[in-house]
Amino acid sequence: MPSPKRAGQWDASSAEAVALLVVRVWREPGHRDEFRARVTTVVDIRSGAEDVQATDDPDRVLALVRRWLDRASARIPKEPDR
Repeated sequence: MPSPKRAGQWDASSAEAVALLVVRVWREPGHRDEFRARVTTVVDIRSGAEDVQATDDPDRVLALVRRWLDRASARIPKEPDR
């Protein structure tokens, strides 16, 4: 019998393909345009492999999100036609 879970707990070992994306944006006085961002991505949480990129370019943030979305969506199994 599985052990009970507390609120907020989640068992990644039983999950299907799950990806994670975190974008943190802040202003940094004295830096070019003051824009800074950190993009953390995980394509499959079961692997635990994360990629962290920092940038001062909003277009680079969008490119990183697009790359993550392309890679993550490629891992989602296709549902059979109904």
